[in-house]
Amino acid sequence: MKRSRFSRCGSGETPSDFHCSSGSDPEDDGSEDSSAPFCFGGRQVPTCLVREVQQMSSSRQEDAAKDVLGVARAAEISPETIAELWHYVDALDEKPAFDLAVQMDRDYVMSPKRAMAFLRSVEGKPKQAAKRLARHFEVKLDLFGASKL
Repeated sequence: MKRSRFSRCGSGETPSDFHCSSGSDPEDDGSEDSSAPFCFGGRQVPTCLVREVQQMSSSRQEDAAKDVLGVARAAEISPETIAELWHYVDALDEKPAFDLAVQMDRDYVMSPKRAMAFLRSVEGKPKQAAKRLARHFEVKLDLFGASKL
């Protein structure tokens, strides 16, 4: 039987005993083998992720949570980096949408929270963040118009 997608996997004692099923097998009872070494298909992902996280040390779990939430990078961004971001934004040649947004609501556009978000998205590199910030407002203008900047 040819299987195009794996939705359930289990493993035996040896690599040759490793088996996967597509879920369409009449003998497949639909139960999941939580000892499967790999995650295949949508139904295994939560089970596999929980198993993997539980196997991590508590410090590694905290580090992973910080990576997912962006907490670790946020602490590394200084006020000087934010000031450098605004310097690079000012130095950009073409930024009409950004300039229009600043005229409409300077506090919104140039808020430290917004600067931090763009700096985190490029791992704290202000020159890249400046380009991304200007591009953000350009795309926003193209998609939604000037009233939604």
